[in-house]
Amino acid sequence: MFLSYAAEDAAWARMLAAHLAGHGVSLFFDQWSIEPGDVVVHKVDAALLTAAHGIAVISPASARSPEPWRSTRRWPPPLPDVD
Repeated sequence: MFLSYAAEDAAWARMLAAHLAGHGVSLFFDQWSIEPGDVVVHKVDAALLTAAHGIAVISPASARSPEPWRSTRRWPPPLPDVD
């Protein structure tokens, strides 16, 4: 599982990650999965390529991020608004 979130939501995302891990979910959470000396973009790319599932934390902070769904080239663009 890949967990994506805005930096402003780090505390909430950490609680979510702990809850998921406590229920046996194996996940990539940057605060736990990236170690000093790691090349961040390589770790994130590898996690995205191997994750069967992902969670995107949608919040006011993520909505303010420039192009939040395109922070990496592997995420699809958001769906258009439908009336």
